[in-house]
Amino acid sequence: MPALAPARPVSASISSTRPVSRPYSPARRPFDHVVVTAAKTKVAAIRELPLTDAYQSMNSKFWGAYRIARSAKIAAGGSLTFVSGFLSIRPQKGAAIQSAINAALEGLTRGLALELAPVGGQLRLAGPDHDRDV
Repeated sequence: MPALAPARPVSASISSTRPVSRPYSPARRPFDHVVVTAAKTKVAAIRELPLTDAYQSMNSKFWGAYRIARSAKIAAGGSLTFVSGFLSIRPQKGAAIQSAINAALEGLTRGLALELAPVGGQLRLAGPDHDRDV
């Protein structure tokens, strides 16, 4: 088995398309593993959460993960891991937007697993009740 390269953290703003693509430019060698933990979501009941906050929450956690999946070059045999939460499985009063976002992230993970399987990539969803490969 070849020696593993040292981990190198890369930070990127996931709320804008432009900055996300810079750390993943074609000139860089592919990443062995990418873990997406970033998200900034608001918690409030649906009638109390302004639509702009709901949009920003979805833009951060779901579309941010989508942007990284689209931009990151993953090495053959590498992986892309998203961090989710339990609210898609066990919703709570006042957290409908987080439940919806986590469910959407799970669906994205399953769909991307089908797209990345032919090139040898793995998709993972990590979090309570989610620690598994898909």
